[in-house]
Amino acid sequence: MKTPSNKISWKSVAKNVEPLFQAQVERIKSAVSTGDMGRFFDKFLAAMQTYAVREINAEETIDTLALYWFTGPALRAVFKGCPFASRNAVSRNLDIMTRNLMVQGCLIDAREALRGFYDVVERRMEGVHGAGDRQDVIHEICQNFLTIALPRLAEQLGIVYTPKECVDYIVRSCDELLRKEFGRSVNDPDVTLCDPFAGTGTFVVLMIHMGIIDKEALRRKYERDIVSNEIVMFPWYIGLIAIESAYHEVMGHDEYVPFRGMRLVDTFAEGEKDYPPLASEAKAIGVKKGRKQC
Repeated sequence: MKTPSNKISWKSVAKNVEPLFQAQVERIKSAVSTGDMGRFFDKFLAAMQTYAVREINAEETIDTLALYWFTGPALRAVFKGCPFASRNAVSRNLDIMTRNLMVQGCLIDAREALRGFYDVVERRMEGVHGAGDRQDVIHEICQNFLTIALPRLAEQLGIVYTPKECVDYIVRSCDELLRKEFGRSVNDPDVTLCDPFAGTGTFVVLMIHMGIIDKEALRRKYERDIVSNEIVMFPWYIGLIAIESAYHEVMGHDEYVPFRGMRLVDTFAEGEKDYPPLASEAKAIGVKKGRKQC
């Protein structure tokens, strides 16, 4: 549970985010506008497009790169006990692109400026056990970074994260109603679970973590019968990692199984479009060597 000191710390470090974020976005834009880095970014953008149902653009991809760079230490702390997080295809591509930008001197070293933020996350992770508690910290990161670093997007889309307690009630109620009114179970092979506005994946994470989906049926549901849609790229990526981590925690085996149901898509505009290749099937892009100061 959050303490008052946690809340004060969040508020005190949040003010550092927006100017740093905007400066980083401008540096990346300049770096990828021409030359070898521009061509490499085009390749990266094409790779990211293979994960998306909707069209993505350079602006939101650059925003995601900047957020990924700034939140990296915090995300590593959140997923510290999740060895499979780094094997995700999206993670690999983001790592490779940021590594290239770093080699070219295009990334701002914000570690000292954001040290307070990273310290808050590390303190919040003390005593956190399992995927359910981890989602609380993920929500706080997104609330205090996504809505501050991208205020216009947050306002336009009305970005709000459902409290875990509400999610708990909703998923248990849905399971009960499914059994009572339809004589079915979420574990049945012909029941598809769809989260049209997934955010950071809390609904699916809690269904897995709380055992709403039986362990015996979990792999089949995970691989075939769960669809999670999210329109904003950064929380979509976090949700993908969170769902994969929750699954591997419950299953407890060493085999990495990618989650293929996390869709970067506008649910309202999706209609009857066919889905493109899944994110987990995409290949990681290569690393461009050399250095050019940005």
